[in-house]
Amino acid sequence: MITGASSGLGESLAHSFYKSGCRVILAARRQNELERVRSDLLAMHVTAPTHPPVILTLDLSDLSSLPDHIKQALEIFGCIDILVHNGGISSRGDVLSTEVDVAVKVMMVNYFGQLALTKALLPSMIERQSGHIVAVSSVQGRIAIPYRSAYTASKHALQAFSDSLRAEVARYNIKVSVISPGYIATALSINSLSGSGEAHGEMDSEIANGYKPEYVADEILSAVVQGKKEVIISPITPWLAIIIRTFAPSLYFWIMERRAENTSH
Repeated sequence: MITGASSGLGESLAHSFYKSGCRVILAARRQNELERVRSDLLAMHVTAPTHPPVILTLDLSDLSSLPDHIKQALEIFGCIDILVHNGGISSRGDVLSTEVDVAVKVMMVNYFGQLALTKALLPSMIERQSGHIVAVSSVQGRIAIPYRSAYTASKHALQAFSDSLRAEVARYNIKVSVISPGYIATALSINSLSGSGEAHGEMDSEIANGYKPEYVADEILSAVVQGKKEVIISPITPWLAIIIRTFAPSLYFWIMERRAENTSH
């Protein structure tokens, strides 16, 4: 089951897992886009030995509805072996002008929605003594940068939750993987929320020049196959930033202060 499967990385994940033989549940809010992805999968991978993809429309911010969606998914296939938490939303804006409602919405989708889906699915995984939960986080789940406070906070929360979960469910043979990509060439920045809650509507240059989503999707599939607990998919600069934040925090804080001074929202 892949959330956020209607576009971007989620769409590429659908192709990677489907052509590898997985029975796929495509989950997202936009049913028409899910229908398009489903049609593309059937047309482009006609020799794939799989069952036709199943569409499940859901809204990660509607927490009370998520257990019913998991129940529906389990009724379709009997089990979910792999849950890929890919659905999410980003934000742009300084702390002072970003409305609290924007931070709440980002946290609701990026963290609480993932938590609710996981809790709804865990009992069936524990009963079967098998399962794999994959959280698509971000390098910004490891380090925080200026003008992304709501987004980075949500990804930090997802990272921490996943680390706690991994320790708790290991005894049940359930795996937990956290994937932390750098910039990916998707519409994330265009769809991200401004401080007032409106769509940012612009393609950031870093994202435009980021990894192809197909590449990241294949790396995530490989991480699942190998059972990796944590994977960072990024160029050298974010790796260095993580190292500096860990071993020379004062230097990292100074670098981020300079970045804040020299970067627009």
